[in-house]
Amino acid sequence: MKKILNLSALLLAIVSIGCGPEPVAKTIDPPQVATAPEPEPAPIPDPEPIAQPQPQPVDTKMTKDPNGREWPRGSGYLRGIDVRNNNGLSSLTIDNTGSDNSYFVKLVDVSSGRPHGVRYIKVNGRSSFTMKNLSPSQYEIRYKDIVTRSAAKSEPFGVRETVTETYQGTATNYSNIRITLYTMAGGNTQMTPIREEDF
Repeated sequence: MKKILNLSALLLAIVSIGCGPEPVAKTIDPPQVATAPEPEPAPIPDPEPIAQPQPQPVDTKMTKDPNGREWPRGSGYLRGIDVRNNNGLSSLTIDNTGSDNSYFVKLVDVSSGRPHGVRYIKVNGRSSFTMKNLSPSQYEIRYKDIVTRSAAKSEPFGVRETVTETYQGTATNYSNIRITLYTMAGGNTQMTPIREEDF
C-alpha cells in the first residue's frame, strides 16, 4: 500500500511539472554601442581669385606738332605753317595764365560756312600769346591739351574794323580780343568739349 501511494505522488509530481504554463520567450536586444557623430564636412575654401593683368597706362601725349616737328619751347606760332588772315589791324590774345597745361590752339575762320584753320599756335601753361594783324572775319578757336588730347572750341566771335570820319580825317576802329582757355567767373566766351577728330 505504501508503494502505491509513493507512485501516485510521483505521477502527480510529473503531471504537475509537465502541465505547467508554457515558458515565455524573451528577446534580448543587442547592447547599444555609442557611436561618435559623423564630423561636419570641412568647408571648401573659395578659389583664389585669378589675378587679372592690369591695363597699361596709355600715353596720349602729343610729342610732336602736326608737322612732326618738336613743339616750340615757348608760346608761339608753329614752324612750317603759314600765318594767314594777316592783313588787318586787330589782335587776338589767347590767355592761358590760369592753367598749368599747354595747349595746341587753332584759329578757325567760319565766315564762309566751311571752317578752315588760319593760324596755329602753342600756348604754354601760365602764359599767353597774341596773334596780331588779324583780318576782319568771323572766327572760333579750337584747342587741344597736348598731354591728354582733350579738345574744346569757343563760341564764334567777330573781328571788326570800321572806318569813321573825324574832324582830323578818318579813324579806324578795330578789335582787340582776349579769350581765356580756363574757367573764369564772368569769362567772355563759352567753351564746348569736342571730339579730337573734330578739332
